[in-house]
Amino acid sequence: MANFLKRLFGRGREPETWRAPQYAGHYYPRDPEALAARVDAWIEARAPASPGGELAAIAAPFAELDFMGPTAGVAWRLAREARARIQRVVLVGSAQRIPFQGVALSSVDAWR
Repeated sequence: MANFLKRLFGRGREPETWRAPQYAGHYYPRDPEALAARVDAWIEARAPASPGGELAAIAAPFAELDFMGPTAGVAWRLAREARARIQRVVLVGSAQRIPFQGVALSSVDAWR
């Protein structure tokens, strides 16, 4: 994920701690370059979508890559276009394997 965001936004410090990929080869390609090529293709396939005004947040789908990729491409295209003004990225998602109440935070700097 960090490499994707770094390529998308083109800046940022190098993370010190990483979370290893948990679903590589299942929900998305195991090979990072193959994953990057797919995501880039979906971003490039979307026409520039400028809703006007300042980008404050993006609600993008999160599911199996082939299912959500084309739709997420629209959202990430907006993020790429606004990258010079973006100072913080916060990813929020649901629990994938174990249901719980509340919020869980990661102790790592980035996800591979």
